[in-house]
Amino acid sequence: MSDEPLFTHMREHLDADVAERFVDKVVATDGCWKWTGTKDNDGYGVFKIDGKMHKAHRIAFLNAFGWLPTRGHFICHKCDNRSCVNPSHLFAGLPRDNSFDMVSKGRSAKGIQNASAHLTEQQVYEIRARLNQGEAKRALAREYGVSAFNIYSIAIGKTWRHLNQEAM
Repeated sequence: MSDEPLFTHMREHLDADVAERFVDKVVATDGCWKWTGTKDNDGYGVFKIDGKMHKAHRIAFLNAFGWLPTRGHFICHKCDNRSCVNPSHLFAGLPRDNSFDMVSKGRSAKGIQNASAHLTEQQVYEIRARLNQGEAKRALAREYGVSAFNIYSIAIGKTWRHLNQEAM
């Protein structure tokens, strides 16, 4: 077990000008607070402070609670909305907490059982076959309405690996 503490006091709260820049990129409602600024490839909001990029939900947590967890710990979303920065939807946790949250909400399902899946198994087989015939990943991504990275992940077997690739 690590002797590292669960949290660190980086700053108690954001400087007023940084906080104002942050709030300008948030649409707050009774539920999720939508991040309207830049997002990373995984859909998480990102925000620049002192020339360094930070996950927006971590900055929202820091500003609300005055601390961030140490390395190896996460700021997790109760709402499962990666672009949400509502502090009441966020909690600090260990990787096992994040995994338990994912499994308990059914987000660990594979393929079409996963609620976030945008493709069917048949489409994945088609994509693999067309990639083997030399079709461009970007063209396939546009046609199937997914990102080029999604197609690349299918091609290298990072996603949809549960499908028998021999059956292509």
